Amino acid sequence: MVRETYGVLRQAMTAGVADNVIPDAMARKLENSLFLFSGFKTAQELKDISLRLRNDDGTVKGFSKFLTEVRSIDRAYNVNYLRAEYNFAVSSSQMAASWAEVKAAGNRYDLQYRTAGDDHVREEHRPLAGVTLPVSDDFWRYYYPPNGWGCRCTAVQVVKGKYPTSDSKAAILAGDRTTDTPKKRIFRFNPGIDGQIFPPKHPYYKLSKAEAEQVEKSIIELQLDPIKTPAQMADELNRIGGSWFEHGPAQLFTTPKKGVNGFTCMDGRIYLTPERMERSIRGINRIAEGVNATFDEEDALATLWHEIMHNRNKPGNMRLGKTETRYMELANEFVARKTLPEFFKALGGELQTRELTVNRASTGYNRMVRNFDTLIDATQADRETVTEAVKDALFNTPYDRQKEGLVKSLLKGGAKRKDGTVLKKGELGQWMKDCKECSEKFFVDLLQQLL
Repeated sequence: MVRETYGVLRQAMTAGVADNVIPDAMARKLENSLFLFSGFKTAQELKDISLRLRNDDGTVKGFSKFLTEVRSIDRAYNVNYLRAEYNFAVSSSQMAASWAEVKAAGNRYDLQYRTAGDDHVREEHRPLAGVTLPVSDDFWRYYYPPNGWGCRCTAVQVVKGKYPTSDSKAAILAGDRTTDTPKKRIFRFNPGIDGQIFPPKHPYYKLSKAEAEQVEKSIIELQLDPIKTPAQMADELNRIGGSWFEHGPAQLFTTPKKGVNGFTCMDGRIYLTPERMERSIRGINRIAEGVNATFDEEDALATLWHEIMHNRNKPGNMRLGKTETRYMELANEFVARKTLPEFFKALGGELQTRELTVNRASTGYNRMVRNFDTLIDATQADRETVTEAVKDALFNTPYDRQKEGLVKSLLKGGAKRKDGTVLKKGELGQWMKDCKECSEKFFVDLLQQLL
């Protein structure tokens, strides 16, 4: 339950932080706070359940009545509360990341409190709109947004002197009035300063000292428990990337099959060779410990990511001819390479061997993917546009249309000859065939002659 709750809230944190630059130390602190929050939430839920075991007269309830009440608790904690917590975690992690940028800028800017500015802004938040104060002012220690469940307020950096500086005491008094009830006072915190996505005084933390110590001890044990089996690694993948699997949750197995690194059935089942499975598990455990994975471990994780990528295809058809299969694997490996840093980020680490995004000698698809990279550069196509277009085709169109997707991606990226004339679909189609069949040197020579 703790891991499942953390998994949902961790996705919210990822969505909130997005492309913001957040220091590693703060990121780890926020992640730890989420795990702790998930533990205390689970403890409170189990405590509520245990209190429903008996009737008012002390007799044990019948199972049917007990089950009905437990389902009600489940719905409250894991649907209603969790929805509000997810939305809050998105906003809070976004503001924590923003605070890191604010602190990095120092006192060069002031901060200004802003509401969403529409008819849905709650009345108690309106008085805070426009409050403009230095970053060091105490107001931001307690009234930095979000200031409640569903709060859409934000704080932005503004050039000093562009707006009149607010009266600090008056602003703090307005903040007090905004959070003037016990349920609202818990929001007097700053996620960036406190290093916590949820308020430190959230009701979930209200346990006896002995209970709280037991929860914290259990959480530490959970966090330090390494992954040992393919099944445990599958659980971890489902926790951090459930949306990666379109046709069923991740299930990991080893295969004795020769001549492959791994394969998938596209229904969540992924098979890796014993060696690659072992290296993948070691790599994930290293990352969880805050240690960089080795090259062999990163290469094995790249194989795992390649197979995960297959499971992201929505149509889900794998019955292809040999030629169609090659184009499909070209597209899949190309996208897997370009998104490999995202996979490592989702695991909580950072890809060290950036070479793996352009050259992965351990796969039989290396030559044709490198040829495709060469084709992008030789035709002066916009690499980012091509990558996004190939990804879209890989995820959303049938596998027997991947050659068409690759060609259209190059056209969308503006592929052209050296003289600037736009290339035609038929020409690119022929080069895609050469891309698949030729050696790297021959392919480069061919492009130089034809372009």
